[in-house]
Amino acid sequence: MEKELQVFFEKLLGLEEPWYISEVEQKEQVVHIYIDFKRGAKFPYKGELCSAHDTVIREWRHMNLLQYKTHLRARIPRIYTPEGIKQVQVPWARAGSGFTLLFEESVLSLAQTNSVAQIHRWYGESDNRIRRVLKRYKEKEVGSQELSQEPTAHSL
Repeated sequence: MEKELQVFFEKLLGLEEPWYISEVEQKEQVVHIYIDFKRGAKFPYKGELCSAHDTVIREWRHMNLLQYKTHLRARIPRIYTPEGIKQVQVPWARAGSGFTLLFEESVLSLAQTNSVAQIHRWYGESDNRIRRVLKRYKEKEVGSQELSQEPTAHSL
């Protein structure tokens, strides 16, 4: 049953080779999903496949699984590149974030109809962390818009 559960979580998270779930642990109201990569795996970097130099442990807050607060914890390789040692970018989170992409997407969706305080109560994350997620995406959206003041033919 344990192997089937790991495969189930791999599918839910969209993990692909060389990533896999090594363990799922539940303690009280928290689930920890441990992610690892296959030994000898190579990772793409600017068109080249690079070998692991060493690893670092990182953790991300994920969406709740039913009523359980959920965290992903992974062994992330740092790879040899022509530019030096670089940490691999994981597919489930943006660089520098303590949240998974799915968690951030959920926060953005909830923020359309709920207050930050309500999202804080649902997820048990500080409202400052939730505000930072919202601010990042707001700045990204505003930065991608053309805000010139020159009139266009269709606006006249």
